[in-house]
Amino acid sequence: MTAFVWGFLRFAGVTVGLFVAGMVLYFMMDLVRTVLSAMFVSRRLSDPAYAGPEKTASTAVFEFGAIVFFPSWLPAPARLIWGGSGLVTLAVRYAFRVWWPILLLALLLTWRWS
Repeated sequence: MTAFVWGFLRFAGVTVGLFVAGMVLYFMMDLVRTVLSAMFVSRRLSDPAYAGPEKTASTAVFEFGAIVFFPSWLPAPARLIWGGSGLVTLAVRYAFRVWWPILLLALLLTWRWS
């Protein structure tokens, strides 16, 4: 095989690896937010933002929580973890939607390793 074919295979492998790593990271950040939401369920449900029927809708908690970066029902250190995981989740989601950050990073890593 030629050097071009090996370079293309290396680039494809790095791209797939970045995609899989991004999916794992995205899952882990969502898991962090789910665990925090479950740990502070009593505070969350007493928050005035969850008044009425939204208190009983399990999906409303996570949909609303995904929008707020620093929810009032979390203690101070957990707010930073929640916000950081939200930023990582948004960055990975953006990279998967437009693909150019993943392709650029794969190109740079492939060039560096060749």
